[in-house]
Amino acid sequence: MVCSDHTRDKFAAQRRSKSVRGNSPRGPDRSRDTLLTVAGGSAALGAPDVVIRDCAADNGTEPNTQCTTFSNSPDIWVRPAQDGSLSPWCPTAGFNAWVYVRVTNIGPDQLNDGEVHVYYGEASTSLGNWPGNWVNNAPHGDEIGFAPVNGLVGNGGTTIVAIPWPNVPANSGTDHFCLVARFVSPVGSGNVTVGFTLPAAGPVTLAVYDLNGRLVRTLLSGSNMSGGAGEVVWDGRSDAGQPVTSGTYFTRLSAERTSVERQIKIVR
Repeated sequence: MVCSDHTRDKFAAQRRSKSVRGNSPRGPDRSRDTLLTVAGGSAALGAPDVVIRDCAADNGTEPNTQCTTFSNSPDIWVRPAQDGSLSPWCPTAGFNAWVYVRVTNIGPDQLNDGEVHVYYGEASTSLGNWPGNWVNNAPHGDEIGFAPVNGLVGNGGTTIVAIPWPNVPANSGTDHFCLVARFVSPVGSGNVTVGFTLPAAGPVTLAVYDLNGRLVRTLLSGSNMSGGAGEVVWDGRSDAGQPVTSGTYFTRLSAERTSVERQIKIVR
């Protein structure tokens, strides 16, 4: 953790754009998104696997039993300038800053196209629901920005991106800001293959939502599925049969009291 203008910032990692980490352990929708892989076309389960660690001991395996807290990521830090330093800096309201995010590709395949998005949210402002106050609710929370990630080799390839944070906002009092980083995989206008791994057989629900949390498409509704690897193809259309517009969406898979999310970006 690093201090902010009144108290401190908490940095939360989101592996493969996993569900929001708030200011308490595990937070809302606390399961981790590495059970879920989304990619364009006919991507297999052996696709790139991008990790932004929750703690130093996080090795990318699921479920995450290595971390006892999920709000102090070693892969997210703030600097007063784009100076490449690895030392955290205390951002101050009204000043410009840069958010650095380290991403690692633990999958076997090279990552050729992706984005890291960073958001801030003020504690005690309903950060438990995504997107909630994380998006379009300045000064309590909003997207800071994003940076592309391209050509990241697999099997442990690592890169660091820098995202400008102009005019850092002031919080409303004693509450601190939380930062969260989400990895987004842009996909084209074709089909989207949603691959997943289930720890055991049972009913599965899989749906697509827009950034406002509105249901776009139900892909599975309590369907009984066997344990292990599976996949469902989304044709990029809504439940009404209309093609969705370009933009950011997320899939949510619920099974065995577990809910995991994956953010995707449709580019038409």
